[in-house]
Amino acid sequence: MISEVPPLVCDPAMTDEVAGYMEELPIPGLTPVPDSSASASEDFATIAEKVPSVFMYLSAGYTDERGDAPAHNPKVRFNEDVCPIGSACLAHSAVRWRYKILSLINPALLHLFFKIFF
Repeated sequence: MISEVPPLVCDPAMTDEVAGYMEELPIPGLTPVPDSSASASEDFATIAEKVPSVFMYLSAGYTDERGDAPAHNPKVRFNEDVCPIGSACLAHSAVRWRYKILSLINPALLHLFFKIFF
Protein backbone atom coordinates (compact mmCIF):
# COMPACT_ATOMS: atom_id res chain seq x y z
CA MET A 1 0.00 0.00 0.00
CA ILE A 2 1.27 3.47 -0.84
CA SER A 3 1.39 5.80 2.14
CA GLU A 4 -1.33 8.42 2.41
CA VAL A 5 1.16 10.72 4.14
CA PRO A 6 2.36 13.41 1.72
CA PRO A 7 6.06 14.05 1.19
CA LEU A 8 7.63 16.37 3.71
CA VAL A 9 8.44 19.68 2.02
CA CYS A 10 9.77 22.50 4.19
CA ASP A 11 9.51 26.19 3.41
CA PRO A 12 12.97 27.24 2.10
CA ALA A 13 12.80 30.84 3.36
CA MET A 14 11.66 29.80 6.83
CA THR A 15 14.33 27.09 6.94
CA ASP A 16 17.04 29.65 6.17
CA GLU A 17 15.56 31.97 8.79
CA VAL A 18 15.55 29.32 11.52
CA ALA A 19 19.09 28.20 10.58
CA GLY A 20 20.14 31.82 11.06
CA TYR A 21 18.53 31.94 14.49
CA MET A 22 20.40 28.78 15.47
CA GLU A 23 23.70 30.29 14.33
CA GLU A 24 23.16 33.12 16.85
CA LEU A 25 23.56 30.65 19.70
CA PRO A 26 27.01 30.19 21.26
CA ILE A 27 26.98 26.41 20.86
CA PRO A 28 30.35 24.92 19.86
CA GLY A 29 30.11 22.58 16.90
CA LEU A 30 26.53 23.53 16.02
CA THR A 31 26.28 23.23 12.26
CA PRO A 32 22.96 24.13 10.65
CA VAL A 33 22.77 22.68 7.16
CA PRO A 34 19.74 24.38 5.58
CA ASP A 35 20.36 23.20 2.00
CA SER A 36 20.28 19.51 2.85
CA SER A 37 17.45 17.16 2.15
CA ALA A 38 16.35 13.75 3.28
CA SER A 39 13.63 11.48 2.12
CA ALA A 40 11.19 11.44 4.96
CA SER A 41 7.69 10.15 5.38
CA GLU A 42 6.58 12.04 8.40
CA ASP A 43 3.19 12.84 9.89
CA PHE A 44 4.41 16.43 10.22
CA ALA A 45 4.14 16.64 6.41
CA THR A 46 0.37 17.10 6.67
CA ILE A 47 0.99 20.26 8.72
CA ALA A 48 3.79 21.46 6.44
CA GLU A 49 1.37 21.28 3.51
CA LYS A 50 -0.85 23.88 5.18
CA VAL A 51 1.56 26.32 6.89
CA PRO A 52 5.18 27.34 6.28
CA SER A 53 7.23 24.81 8.24
CA VAL A 54 10.74 23.73 9.17
CA PHE A 55 11.78 20.19 10.07
CA MET A 56 15.08 19.65 11.87
CA TYR A 57 17.16 16.65 12.71
CA LEU A 58 19.10 16.71 15.94
CA SER A 59 22.02 14.36 15.53
CA ALA A 60 22.04 12.26 18.68
CA GLY A 61 23.99 9.24 17.53
CA TYR A 62 27.29 7.99 18.82
CA THR A 63 30.33 7.76 16.58
CA ASP A 64 31.67 4.65 18.31
CA GLU A 65 30.22 1.12 18.61
CA ARG A 66 27.21 2.45 20.56
CA GLY A 67 26.04 4.01 17.29
CA ASP A 68 26.02 0.80 15.27
CA ALA A 69 22.22 0.33 15.37
CA PRO A 70 20.06 2.52 13.09
CA ALA A 71 17.36 4.85 14.45
CA HIS A 72 14.37 2.50 14.33
CA ASN A 73 16.22 -0.53 15.63
CA PRO A 74 15.32 -1.74 19.15
CA LYS A 75 19.06 -1.72 20.03
CA VAL A 76 19.56 1.93 19.12
CA ARG A 77 21.26 4.14 21.70
CA PHE A 78 20.95 7.91 21.64
CA ASN A 79 23.33 10.43 23.14
CA GLU A 80 20.99 12.33 25.42
CA ASP A 81 23.65 14.98 26.04
CA VAL A 82 22.37 16.73 22.90
CA CYS A 83 18.85 17.22 24.31
CA PRO A 84 19.65 20.60 25.95
CA ILE A 85 21.16 21.78 22.64
CA GLY A 86 18.02 20.84 20.74
CA SER A 87 15.85 22.50 23.38
CA ALA A 88 17.93 25.68 23.21
CA CYS A 89 17.69 25.78 19.40
CA LEU A 90 13.94 25.26 19.45
CA ALA A 91 13.27 27.80 22.21
CA HIS A 92 15.56 30.45 20.75
CA SER A 93 14.10 30.04 17.27
CA ALA A 94 10.53 30.26 18.60
CA VAL A 95 11.25 33.43 20.59
CA ARG A 96 13.10 35.09 17.68
CA TRP A 97 10.34 34.19 15.20
CA ARG A 98 7.62 35.46 17.55
CA TYR A 99 9.56 38.70 17.99
CA LYS A 100 9.70 39.11 14.21
CA ILE A 101 5.97 38.47 13.79
CA LEU A 102 5.04 40.91 16.57
CA SER A 103 7.23 43.62 15.09
CA LEU A 104 5.53 43.15 11.71
CA ILE A 105 2.00 43.15 13.14
CA ASN A 106 2.27 45.91 15.71
CA PRO A 107 5.57 47.34 16.95
CA ALA A 108 3.81 48.46 20.14
CA LEU A 109 3.37 44.79 21.08
CA LEU A 110 7.15 44.43 21.36
CA HIS A 111 7.11 46.24 24.71
CA LEU A 112 4.61 43.72 26.05
CA PHE A 113 6.60 40.83 24.56
CA PHE A 114 9.79 41.87 26.35
CA LYS A 115 7.91 42.52 29.59
CA ILE A 116 6.55 38.96 29.55
CA PHE A 117 9.60 37.05 28.32
CA PHE A 118 12.54 39.04 29.59
